Amino acid sequence: MSEEPSSTSIREGESVTLTCVTRANPPAYNLTFMFNGRHLDRPNVMASGWSITLLELQHQDSGLYTCLASNSEGDGQSNAVGLLID
Repeated sequence: MSEEPSSTSIREGESVTLTCVTRANPPAYNLTFMFNGRHLDRPNVMASGWSITLLELQHQDSGLYTCLASNSEGDGQSNAVGLLID
């Protein structure tokens, strides 16, 4: 996942985009974003291709974000990106 550094502080009300970069062979065909180890299911998320934008961040959006990519060989999970909303 690309969002440098791997942990960052963002002001409440701002937005952030996280992009999952895969280097799989065969190429990944499915991507799932995770929040604190669970499927990311929030109303303030806009997905586009291999990226998500978290809109109007709130304190409850603080945590660890990862992406899970799948291909015919299996699944691979990214390193976590930590967001702290202040």
